[in-house]
Amino acid sequence: MYDDLDRIIANTDYISNENEVRFYCYSLDVLERASEIYTTPVFRIVLRALRELKKHAAPEMNGTQFTIWCGDAGGQHFYLGFDRTISAEAWDLVQKRIFKIDGFDSFVIARPCTLPVSPIFRYERGAIIEYSDYELAGTERLDNKDWYGSGLTVHRRWYEPIDNNDGKEKYCSQHGP
Repeated sequence: MYDDLDRIIANTDYISNENEVRFYCYSLDVLERASEIYTTPVFRIVLRALRELKKHAAPEMNGTQFTIWCGDAGGQHFYLGFDRTISAEAWDLVQKRIFKIDGFDSFVIARPCTLPVSPIFRYERGAIIEYSDYELAGTERLDNKDWYGSGLTVHRRWYEPIDNNDGKEKYCSQHGP
């Protein structure tokens, strides 16, 4: 019991929902027509962009770190957001890929606390983090064809929101078990 709790605590990130994030808004109708699970084509493109960042030789590309947010609103829109901490060079690469997602509707810069979103992925200097159920924190999976097909090792973490800027964000330093 305590081993599980220690593993969860050691693999928990504390993330502010007050920071400004670049959000892309997509039509849920269009995404649902493209796939039975509407997030599949979105996450497939996102993870392939992260794979490109990881393989890139330039440190401003593979050495960047940022959180990716997502959520849907009232059955009409799906939000995909990227922290503004991403380097400009990495942002150019990622942005070119996410514009290929069908159903783009609008763009907004907003704080996550104002939208129905939560963190889904994090890119940390080449490591790919997926925010999962707390029971999976500290485990990893291969993103194979049964998932999104990027071939990346995905490390799972749990996250706790920080509701105000007085709290400091904290990211665990380990990747995997």
